[in-house]
Amino acid sequence: MQQGEQNITPLIMLLDSLNEGVFLIDTTWRFVHVSEKAEEFIGKAREELLGHNMWELFPEAIGTNLFTELHRAVQENHLTRFEGYYPRLHKWFECRVAPCTNGLTVLVQDITERKQSEEILRESQESEERFRLMANTMPQLVWSGRVDGAEPLTFLMNESTSTQRCPKTRKVHTTG
Repeated sequence: MQQGEQNITPLIMLLDSLNEGVFLIDTTWRFVHVSEKAEEFIGKAREELLGHNMWELFPEAIGTNLFTELHRAVQENHLTRFEGYYPRLHKWFECRVAPCTNGLTVLVQDITERKQSEEILRESQESEERFRLMANTMPQLVWSGRVDGAEPLTFLMNESTSTQRCPKTRKVHTTG
């Protein structure tokens, strides 16, 4: 083993131990290292990737946010972080990119679950906003209560967004 390889091996071992996908790209966009986690995210075996140009292997990625951001990191020679959706895998990823003299180091994390949670929260907030808009623009009062009278009646007036309660009333039975 040569001196340079001895210096790189511990670094590669460290990168491979991370809970993120890690891949190294040289200046000609060829994969020079792919961690096991990156293989999982990319959906291809290391042997299929190493030495191959990433844009030739994944032409559908040309023109995407990934393509743009990786090229920007190279051109501006600075660390960058971005999120993107990869349709082929139906997943969201967060990428952190560090340019170096030999190419790029890319750390990738699957953030699909987080993005799904954010979407559910956004939809819930939109639903609440639609309800508030409807309640605030209705010309009538809205009453709600239990049939058995166990709870006081609740009503919402369009002049106020606050809920008000009426005192409990007793049931009145009439006979004809």
